[in-house]
Amino acid sequence: MFGQGRGGPAGRCRGPDGRGVAGCSGAGPWPEAAGGALLLNIDQGEELYTRAARAEAEHFSELIAGAAGTPGLSVIGSIRSDYYGALQDDRALFPLTKRIDVPPLGREAIEAVIRKPAALLGAEFDIPEIVPMLAEVTSHAAGGLPILRATVTPD
Repeated sequence: MFGQGRGGPAGRCRGPDGRGVAGCSGAGPWPEAAGGALLLNIDQGEELYTRAARAEAEHFSELIAGAAGTPGLSVIGSIRSDYYGALQDDRALFPLTKRIDVPPLGREAIEAVIRKPAALLGAEFDIPEIVPMLAEVTSHAAGGLPILRATVTPD
């Protein structure tokens, strides 16, 4: 999603404002020096806009934008379509994006998403009719998969 760019090892443990990056030791070669490549996957990117304070979100975006400029490093991410506007407003990240749209799951695929994990665990539904009902509702709801997850996951 955020591409690959031209940066380098200088300052790799510092953000654009000079603040350190948590968990970055600064030791060791960059992937291209070792002959490899590194892929950074940012899943559930919408949480940048929903869970972080604005200043923290902006700082993280700047760090990711800077990292996307590092040879040997590719950054990809996923974001729910209902948060795409927030990504468009992200001045550091949006200019770097290359979008791949993933179509919503159909009712049959959603039923499989519900049934297969349960089957792998040997679990059965007390009310079998609930699965097609959940799948039908989810297939017609924008952003329905996170709602489905919250419905069927005991956390």
